Amino acid sequence: MIIVGAGLGGSLMGIYLARSGHNVVVIERRSDLRTSKKSEGRSINMTLSPRGLVPLEKVGLASMMLSYAVPLKGRMIHEEDSALISQKYGKNDHEVLYSIKRTVVNSILLNTLQVHQNVHVLFNEQCISVSKRTNKLVIKNTRTGKLKHLSADVIIRADGSNSIIRKTLNPSDVKEETMEWGYKELVLPNLPNSDDSIQQTSLHIWPRKKGLLLALPNKDQSLTCTLVIPFVGPESFETLNSKNNIRDFIIKYYPDISEHVSTLTKNFLRNPVGSFLTIRTLHWYFKNKIVLLGDAVHAVFPFYGQGMNATFEDCAILSDCMDRYPNDLHSAFKMYQLKRKIHTDMLSCLSRKNFYELRDGVRSLRLLAKREIDISINKIIPTWLPLYTMIAHTSIPYADAVKRAERQDNLGKRLGLDLLIGLKAAQLWMRDVVNKR
Repeated sequence: MIIVGAGLGGSLMGIYLARSGHNVVVIERRSDLRTSKKSEGRSINMTLSPRGLVPLEKVGLASMMLSYAVPLKGRMIHEEDSALISQKYGKNDHEVLYSIKRTVVNSILLNTLQVHQNVHVLFNEQCISVSKRTNKLVIKNTRTGKLKHLSADVIIRADGSNSIIRKTLNPSDVKEETMEWGYKELVLPNLPNSDDSIQQTSLHIWPRKKGLLLALPNKDQSLTCTLVIPFVGPESFETLNSKNNIRDFIIKYYPDISEHVSTLTKNFLRNPVGSFLTIRTLHWYFKNKIVLLGDAVHAVFPFYGQGMNATFEDCAILSDCMDRYPNDLHSAFKMYQLKRKIHTDMLSCLSRKNFYELRDGVRSLRLLAKREIDISINKIIPTWLPLYTMIAHTSIPYADAVKRAERQDNLGKRLGLDLLIGLKAAQLWMRDVVNKR
């Protein structure tokens, strides 16, 4: 079997296949990130949640991953006046996410993958074409330009949102969606009061209409940040093109971290602008020959922090389907798509919607009131789970979680919870008024 892509999905899928006894060749266009002096990818942090830990646990890697991760117990909202609002994720400290560097995750997966004698990883080899009829690939060495021809019974495509193989299958089956906002990665050395344990275990959010800033903590107390602003407009990547403009923007909208304005400005000028892409694919496989997973088939916006977790779920479910139908991979791939597509399509919708909640809704008194009431009900009725809890802190499939939340909301309306939410929102407003006096 050939896996195209040695990123998160390709590496984990290779581990699953190797453990099942398959001979595996993994092709990766980039250099080995474990030995490369210059990172060729983005050094971003990821959030690891229970639904991502389950597939890792099946191959014995969950504990190792967590040893490199920072637990996140909630959100820390940074207001424009530098006030801080702490929001716990759930009713107890067991409902946590984990912040971990992508390069760390990938390195652990690659180390584990290459322990297996039946695996061969080829770095600096880019797939430039594939034949559906013959299952032959042409790969090109990214350093020498030398071409090679490979063939396999099965090709698993895990080469990300720019996959050459997806474009080869049925281009008309693919729906791509972008945003008018892009992002840059920045690094904060620390935060004011960085010795505060709550700040060390929080996802930090600076919700602004003009620019959403998110930050995930690292073990050394630094934070990996993502600044999301429009591509064009008065305060955008188009116009923030000088040191003075960038400094003024940071000081204006993020005053509580302005002591690091020089570092942030250097990061801004040095780092590339990234774009967000959603991909929905009608067909996830071709006969018993080719199958796709992860961003290659269902890239989503990152605002629910579920991209890596969904990819790991793909690997576990695809492996289960292949083990169930070892002599009928067409049926295995068909079952895999039936089990996954409805849920990753729903994740796509949730991820787009959550951008607006992070930018605007984290300060919405009505949403905060609903969240508090949902958590209070959950303490009395454990089966009553807020939607966010189901997505981020359980393994309930995405579409099933949304249906369950809708049933709860409909029941809540019949029980008069809307009135209770309104009263709670009024109470929160009064509390804010008193606190600001």
